[in-house]
Order: sequence, then C-alpha cells, then structure tokens
Amino acid sequence: MTVWGDRLGVLRVQVPGRPAPELTAELCSIAGELAMAVRTADRDTDRYHQARRRQRLTMAAELQWDLLPGRSLDGERFRLAGALEPAYAVYGDHYDWAVTGDLLTLTVLNGQGDGIEAALLTATAVNAMRNARRSGANIVEQAELASDAIYSRHGGNAHVATLLLEVCLTDGTVEAVDAGSPRAMIAHNGDLRTVSLEQQLPLGMFGDTRYEIQKFGLEPADRLLVVSDGVHAAAPGGRVAYGTSSLLTAVRRTRMQRPAEAVGTVLRGLRDYHAGIDPDDDAVIVCLDWLRQTE
Repeated sequence: MTVWGDRLGVLRVQVPGRPAPELTAELCSIAGELAMAVRTADRDTDRYHQARRRQRLTMAAELQWDLLPGRSLDGERFRLAGALEPAYAVYGDHYDWAVTGDLLTLTVLNGQGDGIEAALLTATAVNAMRNARRSGANIVEQAELASDAIYSRHGGNAHVATLLLEVCLTDGTVEAVDAGSPRAMIAHNGDLRTVSLEQQLPLGMFGDTRYEIQKFGLEPADRLLVVSDGVHAAAPGGRVAYGTSSLLTAVRRTRMQRPAEAVGTVLRGLRDYHAGIDPDDDAVIVCLDWLRQTE
C-alpha cells in the first residue's frame, strides 16, 4: 500500500486463478484508498502505533520517530528510502527530506550524546533547518541557522554532526554541506565509492560558524547512500569497522532491490556483523536512486 509515494505496507488478497487486469487495477485502487485512510487515521488515533510496537519506546525514540519524514518516497525521477535502528531506544541519529519542484533536500544527522538530551538536540537542529528551508533558504543558510540555534542553547557544549544535500532532479547535480560524520557513497554497477568532501565543523560547536557548498554529480542509475557513523564506523568487539569492506558486500546484495528493500538489507548485514553484541550507537541509512529524466 502506497500513499504519496510513501510505502506503508502490503495488502494481501487471495483470488482463485490468475486475476484479470480489471481486478488487479481495482485491487490497486482499494489498496491506495486503504493506505490513505490509515495515514489519515494515524494522526487521530494511537491504535496503529500500538499495533506496530512490540514494546514501549523510550521518550527519546518517541520524539525522534515523530520527527521522521517517512520511510520511503518515490517520484518520476527518483526513488528514496530511509531507515533508523534500533527502533525502541535511540541516541540522536536522524534523517529528513523534502521535495520542492526540481530539488530534493536530504539531511542525515547525528546528535551528540544519548537519550532524551540527544533527541532534543537533534530535534532543535531538524526544526531549525526545516524552518529555514520552508522560508526558501539554501542548505548553507539552513546549516547556519541550525548551528546558531544550537550554540545559543548550549554554548558550544553540544553539537550535531550533519550532512546536508540538495539534489537537482533534472541533471543530477548535488550541492553539499558536510558538517560532521555522516558519509555519502555512490554505488554503480556493483562498485561503491565514497564521495570525497571537505569536512566542516559540526553544527553548534562555535558561534557564527559559516559553511561552504561543495558539489558533485550523479549519473543516471546511480545509487546514492548516506550512512551515519553507527553504520560505517561500527566496530563491535574491536573488529574492523563495518564500512571497511562488509558494507560494500551488503550494498552489492541490493543491486536488484529498490531503495525500500535495500536499506533493510544493509541494516540486516550490520546486525549480523555485530554477531549478538549490542550496538553502542544507533544507525541511519538513506538510499536514493536517481533515474534518467524522461522526455
């Protein structure tokens, strides 16, 4: 079931024999209407939240999950998905996105610390950047407003590592502000390369911090992945970091998968890599497929 490009789940219907095209179209319409109803009702009742949960969320997780923009989003020129783990107790990692015309704005964040303090720190950064973005500000102005807001509240004692990207869906040009540890990579035909960006100061570390835009490009059928340090730097039990080689192996398994499935594949690989050891950081992955623009 999909609403506004955001996949909510699967509606399973059993019919005898091979369904006629008319029946398939009708079932797709019913699934779309059900997805819309669930999305609308989700704002007014806790029933669906309760059905999805196996245990109680921490207050920090409740705050961060409510901030997320969704789990997936599809358009004519892109497919996008994100995932955050673990579900029930998080430490400040987050992602956000928005599409305005031909521009897709994407951010991945890692708030310092853990628990409710990290969640409040991340919430400040996310809402400051949304406020700037919705006022027409570019990603430099978004980063600077968020940095100033965090510094004015914490005086440099807390900061948020952030990667801000603005993707032109027409030609694949990407403008970036690298303000910390999230890492961008491009997968193409089984190869994975890290996007080389000059790292600038995390948001809120100093007052009046100024940022600069860097640029890189996407080719049709490129897959852009952004991961937090809980993915690329994970080193359970003193092992080498997951991003050293195991991440590449996991990404190669996703070649035939859409982003919504690919993010799950990578995070399952990360869980397997921990081999029963509890992770000491939460993990975010965002996956974007840029598609060739149709004439």
